[in-house]
Amino acid sequence: MNKLSIIHFQPLEGYPPVMNVIDSMVIEGFETQVISTNHRGGDWFVNSNSEVLRIGKCYGSVINRYLCYLQFGFIGFWELLKFKPKSIMIYESYSALPVFLYSIICPKVKLLIHYHEFVSKVEMQSASVYSKLLYFLEKRLLSKAIWVSQTNIDRKLKFQAVYPQLNENQLRDFPNHPSKNWVKKGKIRKSENSEIIKFIHVGSLGVDTTYISEFIEWIQNQNGRAMLTVVSQNLEQAVRNLIAKTQWVNLIENVPYQELPNFISEQQIGVVLYKGHIPNFVYNVPNKVNEYLACSLNVWYSDVLISTQKFAEENPHYPLYSVDFSKGKELMAPEFSSESFEFKHWHEDAVQPLINSIKQAMDDSLNTF
Repeated sequence: MNKLSIIHFQPLEGYPPVMNVIDSMVIEGFETQVISTNHRGGDWFVNSNSEVLRIGKCYGSVINRYLCYLQFGFIGFWELLKFKPKSIMIYESYSALPVFLYSIICPKVKLLIHYHEFVSKVEMQSASVYSKLLYFLEKRLLSKAIWVSQTNIDRKLKFQAVYPQLNENQLRDFPNHPSKNWVKKGKIRKSENSEIIKFIHVGSLGVDTTYISEFIEWIQNQNGRAMLTVVSQNLEQAVRNLIAKTQWVNLIENVPYQELPNFISEQQIGVVLYKGHIPNFVYNVPNKVNEYLACSLNVWYSDVLISTQKFAEENPHYPLYSVDFSKGKELMAPEFSSESFEFKHWHEDAVQPLINSIKQAMDDSLNTF
Protein backbone atom coordinates (compact mmCIF):
# COMPACT_ATOMS: atom_id res chain seq x y z
CA MET A 1 0.00 0.00 0.00
CA ASN A 2 1.22 3.52 -0.82
CA LYS A 3 1.50 5.17 2.59
CA LEU A 4 1.44 8.96 2.87
CA SER A 5 1.74 11.02 6.05
CA ILE A 6 0.57 14.63 6.21
CA ILE A 7 2.08 16.60 9.09
CA HIS A 8 0.26 19.82 9.97
CA PHE A 9 1.05 21.32 13.37
CA GLN A 10 -1.66 23.97 13.33
CA PRO A 11 -5.23 22.65 13.89
CA LEU A 12 -6.69 21.49 10.59
CA GLU A 13 -9.97 23.34 11.07
CA GLY A 14 -8.32 26.74 10.50
CA TYR A 15 -6.83 25.73 7.14
CA PRO A 16 -9.30 24.76 4.39
CA PRO A 17 -6.50 24.09 1.83
CA VAL A 18 -5.07 21.21 3.87
CA MET A 19 -8.54 19.74 4.43
CA ASN A 20 -8.99 19.75 0.65
CA VAL A 21 -5.61 18.06 0.17
CA ILE A 22 -6.43 15.31 2.69
CA ASP A 23 -9.70 14.58 0.90
CA SER A 24 -7.89 14.50 -2.48
CA MET A 25 -5.21 12.09 -1.27
CA VAL A 26 -7.82 9.69 0.07
CA ILE A 27 -9.74 9.85 -3.21
CA GLU A 28 -6.51 9.00 -5.05
CA GLY A 29 -6.21 5.82 -2.98
CA PHE A 30 -3.23 6.70 -0.77
CA GLU A 31 -3.27 5.15 2.69
CA THR A 32 -3.18 8.47 4.51
CA GLN A 33 -2.09 9.33 8.04
CA VAL A 34 -2.62 12.89 9.29
CA ILE A 35 -0.86 14.27 12.38
CA SER A 36 -2.06 17.59 13.78
CA THR A 37 -3.04 19.27 17.07
CA ASN A 38 -6.38 19.85 18.80
CA HIS A 39 -8.56 22.78 17.79
CA ARG A 40 -9.83 25.15 20.45
CA GLY A 41 -13.30 25.15 18.86
CA GLY A 42 -13.51 21.34 18.58
CA ASP A 43 -11.98 18.82 16.18
CA TRP A 44 -14.83 18.82 13.68
CA PHE A 45 -12.79 17.88 10.59
CA VAL A 46 -12.81 14.14 9.97
CA ASN A 47 -12.11 11.90 7.02
CA SER A 48 -13.41 8.40 7.61
CA ASN A 49 -10.88 6.89 5.20
CA SER A 50 -7.76 8.35 6.81
CA GLU A 51 -6.13 8.19 10.22
CA VAL A 52 -6.32 11.66 11.78
CA LEU A 53 -4.24 11.94 14.98
CA ARG A 54 -4.46 14.96 17.29
CA ILE A 55 -1.44 15.51 19.54
CA GLY A 56 -1.51 18.27 22.16
CA LYS A 57 -3.50 21.45 22.77
CA CYS A 58 -1.40 24.42 21.72
CA TYR A 59 -3.42 27.18 23.34
CA GLY A 60 -3.65 28.64 26.80
CA SER A 61 -0.50 29.30 28.82
CA VAL A 62 3.04 29.54 27.45
CA ILE A 63 3.94 26.39 29.41
CA ASN A 64 1.07 24.53 27.80
CA ARG A 65 2.17 25.65 24.34
CA TYR A 66 5.76 24.51 24.81
CA LEU A 67 4.54 21.20 26.23
CA CYS A 68 2.50 20.85 23.06
CA TYR A 69 5.62 21.48 20.94
CA LEU A 70 7.39 18.60 22.70
CA GLN A 71 4.40 16.28 22.51
CA PHE A 72 3.91 16.95 18.84
CA GLY A 73 7.59 16.48 18.05
CA PHE A 74 8.23 13.23 19.89
CA ILE A 75 4.83 11.53 19.83
CA GLY A 76 4.51 12.53 16.17
CA PHE A 77 7.90 10.91 15.53
CA TRP A 78 6.71 7.71 17.24
CA GLU A 79 3.51 7.66 15.16
CA LEU A 80 5.56 8.02 11.98
CA LEU A 81 7.76 5.10 13.03
CA LYS A 82 4.68 2.93 13.52
CA PHE A 83 3.04 3.96 10.24
CA LYS A 84 6.20 3.77 8.08
CA PRO A 85 5.18 6.18 5.28
CA LYS A 86 6.93 6.18 1.92
CA SER A 87 6.24 9.88 1.50
CA ILE A 88 5.59 12.72 3.95
CA MET A 89 3.95 16.03 3.21
CA ILE A 90 5.02 18.72 5.69
CA TYR A 91 3.12 21.96 6.25
CA GLU A 92 5.10 24.93 7.56
CA SER A 93 8.12 25.17 9.85
CA TYR A 94 6.11 24.18 12.96
CA SER A 95 5.80 20.65 11.56
CA ALA A 96 9.53 20.06 11.06
CA LEU A 97 10.61 18.32 14.30
CA PRO A 98 8.87 14.89 14.01
CA VAL A 99 9.78 14.64 10.32
CA PHE A 100 13.42 15.58 10.94
CA LEU A 101 13.71 12.83 13.57
CA TYR A 102 12.03 10.30 11.27
CA SER A 103 14.30 11.23 8.36
CA ILE A 104 17.34 10.31 10.47
CA ILE A 105 15.99 6.78 10.92
CA CYS A 106 14.49 6.54 7.42
CA PRO A 107 16.69 8.69 5.14
CA LYS A 108 15.04 7.38 1.93
CA VAL A 109 11.60 8.77 2.74
CA LYS A 110 10.34 11.24 0.11
CA LEU A 111 9.60 14.71 1.48
CA LEU A 112 7.19 17.32 0.15
CA ILE A 113 6.89 20.71 1.88
CA HIS A 114 4.16 23.32 1.50
CA TYR A 115 3.75 26.75 3.12
CA HIS A 116 0.47 28.49 3.84
CA GLU A 117 2.45 31.61 4.74
CA PHE A 118 5.67 33.31 3.63
CA VAL A 119 8.11 34.20 6.43
CA SER A 120 10.77 36.76 5.52
CA LYS A 121 14.41 36.57 6.61
CA VAL A 122 13.86 39.57 8.91
CA GLU A 123 10.99 37.78 10.65
CA MET A 124 13.10 34.63 11.03
CA GLN A 125 15.90 36.60 12.67
CA SER A 126 13.54 38.08 15.27
CA ALA A 127 11.73 34.80 16.00
CA SER A 128 11.79 32.84 19.28
CA VAL A 129 14.60 30.40 20.10
CA TYR A 130 12.32 27.44 19.42
CA SER A 131 11.26 28.84 16.04
CA LYS A 132 14.91 29.35 15.11
CA LEU A 133 15.54 25.69 15.97
CA LEU A 134 12.71 24.70 13.65
CA TYR A 135 14.11 26.88 10.84
CA PHE A 136 17.47 25.14 11.32
CA LEU A 137 15.87 21.68 11.06
CA GLU A 138 13.66 22.79 8.19
CA LYS A 139 16.68 23.93 6.17
CA ARG A 140 18.01 20.37 6.28
CA LEU A 141 14.65 18.96 5.22
CA LEU A 142 14.46 21.43 2.34
CA SER A 143 17.72 20.09 0.93
CA LYS A 144 16.13 16.62 0.67
CA ALA A 145 12.66 17.63 -0.49
CA ILE A 146 11.36 16.69 -3.95
CA TRP A 147 8.63 19.36 -3.77
CA VAL A 148 8.68 22.78 -2.05
CA SER A 149 5.69 25.01 -2.69
CA GLN A 150 4.30 28.42 -1.88
CA THR A 151 0.77 29.59 -2.65
CA ASN A 152 1.70 31.83 -5.60
CA ILE A 153 4.58 32.77 -7.87
CA ASP A 154 5.44 35.97 -5.98
CA ARG A 155 5.85 34.09 -2.70
CA LYS A 156 7.81 31.35 -4.46
CA LEU A 157 10.32 33.90 -5.76
CA LYS A 158 10.59 35.54 -2.32
CA PHE A 159 11.17 32.13 -0.76
CA GLN A 160 13.81 31.28 -3.33
CA ALA A 161 15.65 34.47 -2.39
CA VAL A 162 15.74 33.27 1.24
CA TYR A 163 16.88 29.76 0.18
CA PRO A 164 18.91 30.25 -3.04
CA GLN A 165 20.26 26.70 -2.78
CA LEU A 166 16.89 25.31 -3.87
CA ASN A 167 16.66 24.42 -7.55
CA GLU A 168 13.85 25.05 -10.00
CA ASN A 169 12.84 21.38 -10.06
CA GLN A 170 12.03 21.54 -6.35
CA LEU A 171 10.10 24.82 -6.30
CA ARG A 172 6.40 25.02 -7.16
CA ASP A 173 3.44 27.28 -6.67
CA PHE A 174 0.36 25.52 -5.27
CA PRO A 175 -2.53 28.02 -4.99
CA ASN A 176 -5.36 27.95 -2.46
CA HIS A 177 -8.48 27.22 -4.48
CA PRO A 178 -11.84 25.95 -3.22
CA SER A 179 -13.10 22.49 -4.02
CA LYS A 180 -15.98 21.91 -6.41
CA ASN A 181 -17.41 19.64 -3.72
CA TRP A 182 -17.37 22.52 -1.22
CA VAL A 183 -19.68 24.60 -3.39
CA LYS A 184 -21.91 21.61 -4.24
CA LYS A 185 -22.37 20.69 -0.57
CA GLY A 186 -23.39 24.21 0.36
CA LYS A 187 -27.04 25.04 -0.14
CA ILE A 188 -26.46 27.97 -2.44
CA ARG A 189 -29.14 30.55 -1.78
CA LYS A 190 -28.85 33.62 -3.98
CA SER A 191 -29.36 36.95 -2.32
CA GLU A 192 -32.75 38.51 -3.01
CA ASN A 193 -32.95 41.92 -4.66
CA SER A 194 -32.59 44.52 -1.96
CA GLU A 195 -31.84 48.20 -1.65
CA ILE A 196 -29.33 47.28 1.08
CA ILE A 197 -25.91 46.23 -0.23
CA LYS A 198 -24.81 43.11 1.65
CA PHE A 199 -21.08 42.69 2.39
CA ILE A 200 -19.31 39.74 4.00
CA HIS A 201 -15.88 39.24 5.56
CA VAL A 202 -14.67 35.71 6.33
CA GLY A 203 -11.67 35.09 8.59
CA SER A 204 -9.61 36.65 11.36
CA LEU A 205 -9.62 40.39 12.04
CA GLY A 206 -7.34 42.73 13.95
CA VAL A 207 -7.44 46.50 14.31
CA ASP A 208 -3.75 46.97 13.48
CA THR A 209 -3.49 44.42 10.68
CA THR A 210 -6.73 45.03 8.77
CA TYR A 211 -8.89 47.96 7.70
CA ILE A 212 -11.89 46.75 9.69
CA SER A 213 -12.21 50.02 11.64
CA GLU A 214 -12.09 52.10 8.47
CA PHE A 215 -14.57 49.86 6.64
CA ILE A 216 -17.04 49.90 9.52
CA GLU A 217 -16.76 53.70 9.46
CA TRP A 218 -17.80 53.58 5.79
CA ILE A 219 -20.65 51.14 6.53
CA GLN A 220 -21.99 53.45 9.23
CA ASN A 221 -21.76 56.41 6.88
CA GLN A 222 -24.13 54.64 4.44
CA ASN A 223 -26.99 55.13 6.94
CA GLY A 224 -28.62 51.74 6.33
CA ARG A 225 -27.83 51.40 2.63
CA ALA A 226 -25.11 48.80 3.40
CA MET A 227 -24.55 46.08 6.00
CA LEU A 228 -21.61 43.82 6.83
CA THR A 229 -21.66 40.22 8.03
CA VAL A 230 -18.44 39.03 9.70
CA VAL A 231 -17.91 35.25 9.84
CA SER A 232 -14.96 34.59 12.14
CA GLN A 233 -13.79 32.64 15.16
CA ASN A 234 -10.59 34.65 15.54
CA LEU A 235 -11.24 38.27 16.48
CA GLU A 236 -9.31 40.71 18.63
CA GLN A 237 -11.35 42.01 21.55
CA ALA A 238 -11.11 45.51 20.11
CA VAL A 239 -12.86 44.28 16.96
CA ARG A 240 -15.57 42.58 19.00
CA ASN A 241 -16.17 45.82 20.86
CA LEU A 242 -16.36 47.73 17.60
CA ILE A 243 -18.90 45.30 16.11
CA ALA A 244 -20.99 45.26 19.29
CA LYS A 245 -21.65 48.99 19.12
CA THR A 246 -22.29 49.16 15.36
CA GLN A 247 -25.86 48.80 14.11
CA TRP A 248 -25.12 47.59 10.60
CA VAL A 249 -22.53 44.86 11.36
CA ASN A 250 -23.41 41.28 12.35
CA LEU A 251 -21.01 38.69 13.78
CA ILE A 252 -21.38 34.95 13.15
CA GLU A 253 -18.91 32.62 14.89
CA ASN A 254 -17.86 28.97 14.61
CA VAL A 255 -19.21 28.18 11.15
CA PRO A 256 -17.80 24.86 9.85
CA TYR A 257 -16.00 25.33 6.55
CA GLN A 258 -18.45 23.05 4.72
CA GLU A 259 -21.31 25.40 5.60
CA LEU A 260 -19.60 28.63 4.51
CA PRO A 261 -21.17 28.69 1.02
CA ASN A 262 -24.57 29.05 2.70
CA PHE A 263 -23.50 32.32 4.33
CA ILE A 264 -21.32 33.69 1.54
CA SER A 265 -23.86 33.21 -1.25
CA GLU A 266 -26.51 35.22 0.61
CA GLN A 267 -24.30 38.31 0.28
CA GLN A 268 -23.36 40.44 -2.72
CA ILE A 269 -19.79 41.61 -2.09
CA GLY A 270 -16.92 39.90 -0.27
CA VAL A 271 -14.23 42.10 1.29
CA VAL A 272 -10.52 41.46 1.89
CA LEU A 273 -9.24 44.03 4.39
CA TYR A 274 -5.55 43.23 4.99
CA LYS A 275 -3.25 46.22 5.50
CA GLY A 276 -0.19 44.38 4.20
CA HIS A 277 1.87 44.98 7.34
CA ILE A 278 4.27 42.13 6.45
CA PRO A 279 5.32 40.61 3.08
CA ASN A 280 3.17 37.53 3.75
CA PHE A 281 0.04 39.65 3.24
CA VAL A 282 1.34 41.89 0.46
CA TYR A 283 2.23 38.85 -1.68
CA ASN A 284 -0.98 36.98 -1.08
CA VAL A 285 -4.11 35.85 -2.87
CA PRO A 286 -6.18 34.94 0.20
CA ASN A 287 -8.40 31.85 0.23
CA LYS A 288 -11.42 34.08 0.67
CA VAL A 289 -10.88 35.79 -2.71
CA ASN A 290 -11.58 32.57 -4.57
CA GLU A 291 -14.21 31.42 -2.08
CA TYR A 292 -16.18 34.63 -2.66
CA LEU A 293 -15.82 34.27 -6.44
CA ALA A 294 -16.85 30.59 -6.36
CA CYS A 295 -20.11 31.73 -4.72
CA SER A 296 -20.59 34.37 -7.46
CA LEU A 297 -19.85 37.47 -5.35
CA ASN A 298 -18.13 40.69 -6.35
CA VAL A 299 -14.87 41.13 -4.42
CA TRP A 300 -13.35 44.29 -2.94
CA TYR A 301 -9.71 43.80 -1.93
CA SER A 302 -7.21 46.15 -0.31
CA ASP A 303 -5.13 48.03 -2.87
CA VAL A 304 -1.87 47.08 -1.09
CA LEU A 305 -2.21 43.39 -2.01
CA ILE A 306 0.21 43.06 -4.92
CA SER A 307 -0.39 39.39 -5.73
CA THR A 308 -4.17 39.80 -5.60
CA GLN A 309 -3.85 42.75 -8.01
CA LYS A 310 -1.90 40.51 -10.42
CA PHE A 311 -4.55 37.80 -10.09
CA ALA A 312 -7.23 40.37 -10.94
CA GLU A 313 -5.29 41.53 -14.02
CA GLU A 314 -4.83 37.93 -15.18
CA ASN A 315 -8.57 37.26 -14.79
CA PRO A 316 -10.36 40.39 -16.06
CA HIS A 317 -13.68 38.53 -16.34
CA TYR A 318 -13.86 38.22 -12.54
CA PRO A 319 -15.53 41.10 -10.62
CA LEU A 320 -12.42 41.90 -8.57
CA TYR A 321 -11.96 45.51 -7.47
CA SER A 322 -9.03 47.24 -5.78
CA VAL A 323 -10.15 49.58 -2.99
CA ASP A 324 -8.27 52.05 -0.80
CA PHE A 325 -9.90 51.12 2.51
CA SER A 326 -7.61 53.51 4.40
CA LYS A 327 -9.89 56.38 3.36
CA GLY A 328 -12.62 55.18 5.71
CA LYS A 329 -15.95 56.90 5.04
CA GLU A 330 -14.37 58.72 2.08
CA LEU A 331 -13.45 55.53 0.18
CA MET A 332 -14.43 55.34 -3.48
CA ALA A 333 -16.88 52.44 -3.91
CA PRO A 334 -16.53 50.48 -7.17
CA GLU A 335 -19.63 50.04 -9.27
CA PHE A 336 -21.38 46.73 -8.57
CA SER A 337 -21.26 44.17 -11.40
CA SER A 338 -24.36 42.05 -11.88
CA GLU A 339 -22.93 40.23 -14.91
CA SER A 340 -22.59 36.46 -14.54
CA PHE A 341 -19.15 34.85 -14.89
CA GLU A 342 -17.66 31.37 -14.95
CA PHE A 343 -15.37 30.55 -12.03
CA LYS A 344 -12.46 28.34 -13.12
CA HIS A 345 -9.96 28.23 -10.24
CA TRP A 346 -10.71 24.90 -8.57
CA HIS A 347 -8.69 22.87 -6.09
CA GLU A 348 -9.14 19.71 -8.17
CA ASP A 349 -7.03 21.25 -10.95
CA ALA A 350 -4.47 22.92 -8.68
CA VAL A 351 -3.75 19.74 -6.71
CA GLN A 352 -3.06 17.50 -9.72
CA PRO A 353 0.69 18.30 -10.04
CA LEU A 354 1.11 17.49 -6.33
CA ILE A 355 -0.70 14.17 -6.76
CA ASN A 356 1.48 13.34 -9.75
CA SER A 357 4.66 14.11 -7.78
CA ILE A 358 3.56 11.90 -4.87
CA LYS A 359 2.68 9.04 -7.23
CA GLN A 360 6.08 9.35 -8.90
CA ALA A 361 7.76 9.38 -5.48
CA MET A 362 5.87 6.27 -4.47
CA ASP A 363 6.92 4.50 -7.66
CA ASP A 364 10.57 5.48 -7.17
CA SER A 365 10.62 4.77 -3.47
CA LEU A 366 12.39 1.82 -1.94
CA ASN A 367 11.29 0.44 1.42
CA THR A 368 12.30 3.00 4.03
CA PHE A 369 13.36 0.26 6.45
